[in-house]
Amino acid sequence: MRQIIFVLFSCLVLVGFAQVEQRTLAPITVYDTAHTMAYYDLDYRKDSTKNIYRKGRTILQISENYLAFSDYYTLLIDSLNDYAVRHKELEQEISEQIGKAIKRIEYREPLLTNLLKGATTFQMGIWVKLEYTTPTPQIAWQLMSGDTLVNGVACKKAMGRYSGRTYVAWYAESIQLPYGPYIFGGLPGLIMCIYDTKRNWIFTNSGIGPATSLATMYLYADKDREKMDRKKALDSYRNERENPVRVATGRGLLFGATPEMMKSVPSNLLEQEW
Repeated sequence: MRQIIFVLFSCLVLVGFAQVEQRTLAPITVYDTAHTMAYYDLDYRKDSTKNIYRKGRTILQISENYLAFSDYYTLLIDSLNDYAVRHKELEQEISEQIGKAIKRIEYREPLLTNLLKGATTFQMGIWVKLEYTTPTPQIAWQLMSGDTLVNGVACKKAMGRYSGRTYVAWYAESIQLPYGPYIFGGLPGLIMCIYDTKRNWIFTNSGIGPATSLATMYLYADKDREKMDRKKALDSYRNERENPVRVATGRGLLFGATPEMMKSVPSNLLEQEW
């Protein structure tokens, strides 16, 4: 039955993204243009009780005043869609590329950090579009003994705790950027690999370089996006992830769901405590 629910949920996600096919410019608020990109492969478990990993690709955009973190394929889709709006003659070809990219999206919680104000805005949700802004988390890292190579770069070890998980981070002192994937930062060098000690979420650097494309740093500006505090937003988001069919039905996006389909499914959000 979980497979049925997953299939329905996946179909509804595709229906939601199919709105892109109308070829309208995505409603966004642009904040800056990145000068550097760091790419991270993502391995994560949707169900913490099963040793089954899903794989994705994420991207950290870096400018003097902002950091932005999101799914690489989401940025690619937005860029392709906007290109199609301006080049109608290529719409069919671009539609095919978008269709392929949609299937590869795994990370769905884009965020933007204002380095000057020390605040981070998070966005999330499929059926219920949510947003909250909070002081950028400061992790109390412990520098540990140990070293390794990540993507050919020498790294040192640190450990810290955030939102209910304990993390191991490998950072490169040779890359003087005190940042990393998601909100992980504050170490004397770029975080090249980070994972929680139970290995539910693993981010591994796969490249870094000048921003030559997909450099626009933005957040979505949907009219129906609900802004709220962190607790309310994460409570709502967890409910959506654990009860996708129930939430979709309540929103009028799915009809005829049986009581069996309404049962909760596991969630393994990156954030565990709030």
